Amino acid sequence: MNTKRKLKVSVTLAPDLVARIDRRAAREQGTRSQVIERWLRRAARDQARQELDSEIAAYYEALTSEQQAEDAALAVFSGKAARELDLDGPPPPRRRRRG
Repeated sequence: MNTKRKLKVSVTLAPDLVARIDRRAAREQGTRSQVIERWLRRAARDQARQELDSEIAAYYEALTSEQQAEDAALAVFSGKAARELDLDGPPPPRRRRRG
């Protein structure tokens, strides 16, 4: 995790949630703070993903029909180009420069 100095905070939690935290900490041989920090980081990451997904959806929903057609054409082109790549094969021979 983060090796920077951490802040100490106080929160009030329901007893059933504290029991879940304690069970997880015991299972992972960690502390309550470690469990809570992992859970909060995961929740923050998931929230950021959801916000990004919403922003992407809004972007595509706002495209004009002309922009949608251009996007579809680019998708077809890039798909064809990607299929022509051979990433697992040997690299193509290098051409010598003529000086």
